[in-house]
Amino acid sequence: MNQFKKSVQSKNNIYFEYTNLINSLLGLTNKQVIVLSKLFELNDITPLTKSLLNRDNRKEIIESCTIDECNLSTYLTLFKNKSLLVQENGKYKLYQGIKPLIYDNHIEVVFTINIE
Repeated sequence: MNQFKKSVQSKNNIYFEYTNLINSLLGLTNKQVIVLSKLFELNDITPLTKSLLNRDNRKEIIESCTIDECNLSTYLTLFKNKSLLVQENGKYKLYQGIKPLIYDNHIEVVFTINIE
């Protein structure tokens, strides 16, 4: 089995590296990767009682990713269409199967490719 390892300097960088890695499956643009990695970051700090797409988080994404509200809406619609963002009990959250799970300061990702 092939194993690849990479180290990053901060937790925020791990979200970006993870998003870049899974992007081979998602087919996102560079800016969309940045926005999705920011959503992963915000997901960890947003209280469960709030939607991931609340006003404060939207403002944070717009400022940190240097995009406007129109572009953000376009990206969020794309993420919803790809089932990366799902609505539960009136609140948006990341799809459970796509969220990075950080254990002991690392993420393990396994890709399985079948030949038919």
